[in-house]
Amino acid sequence: MRRCSSLLGTIDGLTEVVQQQRQLDEAPVEAVALQPFTEEVIRGLPQLPGQPEAEFTLDFAALPSLRLPRTALQSVLYNLLSNALKYAEPGRAPRIAVRTALVEGTPVLSVQDNGRGIDLKRYGGELFQLFRRFHPEVAGSGVGLYLVNRLVKQVGGRVEVDSVVGEGTTFRVFLPQ
Repeated sequence: MRRCSSLLGTIDGLTEVVQQQRQLDEAPVEAVALQPFTEEVIRGLPQLPGQPEAEFTLDFAALPSLRLPRTALQSVLYNLLSNALKYAEPGRAPRIAVRTALVEGTPVLSVQDNGRGIDLKRYGGELFQLFRRFHPEVAGSGVGLYLVNRLVKQVGGRVEVDSVVGEGTTFRVFLPQ
């Protein structure tokens, strides 16, 4: 039975990837006001049982809006924020900061957390592989980061990651102008 549910999870993950890419191909690029958009994504995040309530800090002063397909931005933010919650350090309230910056003329959206972190020396080359997971004790499919990276690349951007095990992770999404 476990093998069957694993296969169904794999099929669901692949279906999600294909659907997201198809939607992105059809979605118009538009200026998305980040404050209300991000607040809406946060409201849609699942509250994990037994976990302290997360504290979110939003700072979009540098770039109050981004020009992207709305569906791509929603998927990127949802996956990064839900991962920040899912991979919170046990016993520590999740603190998540979402901000924008302009780095050498390039718009950057960052999501920083104080969670478990990822050993990038060990796993950095595998970070965006489909179905690759680094904390097997936490439920997940291994599709989220793959999808984030694919969507960002599809719009002409790139993703950079800094992480310290036990301290947290920062994802920086560099976007085309």
